Amino acid sequence: MKNILSILVVSVFLFGCSKSGDSPNDINDTSGSILGSWDMITITGEETISYLDPIYGTEEIRNTSNHVWYDVSTSHISESWTFRYDNTYIISYSEKDSLGNITHSFTDTSNYEKSGDSLFIHWDDFTITTLNNSSLSIQKTDLFQWSSNDTTFLGEGTITYSFTKSINGINKDLESLHKKGNNSMSIPNIRKWKLRNRNR
Repeated sequence: MKNILSILVVSVFLFGCSKSGDSPNDINDTSGSILGSWDMITITGEETISYLDPIYGTEEIRNTSNHVWYDVSTSHISESWTFRYDNTYIISYSEKDSLGNITHSFTDTSNYEKSGDSLFIHWDDFTITTLNNSSLSIQKTDLFQWSSNDTTFLGEGTITYSFTKSINGINKDLESLHKKGNNSMSIPNIRKWKLRNRNR
């Protein structure tokens, strides 16, 4: 699906219906309904680089790194995804200046498919790792490989989007756009958030 910056969560503590928030069982629960509006909280990534020992053929980890590409608590950007019963979803995006005034916003509608814990949204297949009354997390892992001299290197990159159930929903976003005189649903230059491939 489409997103915010040219980058692109997840140790996220989200507000639920219970007094103490989500328990570990809630975090691993994927039995909830995806329908409704979800506010994006974080986008994080993890990358592991390893190599195959040219003599023994064993895989040895060389480096592991973690990245936080987006955190709503420190960003002037906000984004919500609204999943509807007819397999369409709406992205609502806005940017604010240092005074809290909206400087740019748009909405976009596209299609999604959900089957069990698999979610296909516009550009990619994701795995749902958390889905309950208050939290949604989706994850994608890419594998890559390259060689240098007689050594084969392996890479594994995982990106995670985390959301909390919206208390405002899409209606407030559309109302805000309407008040600003922006009724356009055209698609601007939407950039994908993905793990950046290294030049090997």
